[in-house]
Amino acid sequence: MSTLNIHAAPGAIGADAVLASLPVSFTAASTERDAQVQVLDGAPGWLGHATTALDAGQTVLVQSPAPLEAEEQERARVLAEDPAGSRLLLDLPWAGNPALEAAGPAVRTAAEGAGLLEVHALLGPVARSGTALLDVALTVAALLGPLERARLLHADEGGATVLAGAAGRDVSIQLTPTLRPTHGCRMRVLGATSTAEVTLPDSGTARPAEVTLTDATGHTVLPTLWESSHRAAWRRVHRLDADDAVDDIERLLHAHTVLADVLAALPR
Repeated sequence: MSTLNIHAAPGAIGADAVLASLPVSFTAASTERDAQVQVLDGAPGWLGHATTALDAGQTVLVQSPAPLEAEEQERARVLAEDPAGSRLLLDLPWAGNPALEAAGPAVRTAAEGAGLLEVHALLGPVARSGTALLDVALTVAALLGPLERARLLHADEGGATVLAGAAGRDVSIQLTPTLRPTHGCRMRVLGATSTAEVTLPDSGTARPAEVTLTDATGHTVLPTLWESSHRAAWRRVHRLDADDAVDDIERLLHAHTVLADVLAALPR
């Protein structure tokens, strides 16, 4: 495949490191206009910047997208029906971790019969709670299935607790702000005969994800994948084909719909 010219907008995280690790796949564009791919920070208002780049014929990768306002969601639904929408991809710290593909079967096995999924996300000092909750929702979708319901139990400056459901099972979500230098997301599935645990680091660290399965036969640790979610997202962009059916916007909009009341009640 050819080398793509890429431009990282101000605020985009980890671009230099990923570019250095994929020299055959990408090269830095001389100007924003010359880029074939735009990497955007997902701060509020990201959809407008993404639409402008898509209209210019560029592929767009949005890092950690913030929740969309109601009017933006309508525009996103229109974009989802447009062929250009297939050129908008999401770079999510947890839901984009490459370890999830192998972790999914272990989680679903543990969830057979009676199952509870516990999610505890530690948020860094600059993290946005709504952005983190969307990431958690899409991570649950990758492991177990899309969220079917969600209810906010508690929210204040010390964090938030959400009771949700996916694949007919309860999902307990805890968001906790922290000043610790290391943060990330830990998921544990408590099944009738087995337990699966998935630990996803922040995408800014070199630490890999850890996936373990405990059942009657013992304790199994899945093979380690030494790749960040940022790098995995960039490789996904490079593999993108004109005929690929990319559903990132649809999945994000589904999470918005289920979490609408919760997102509206979370502290800004």
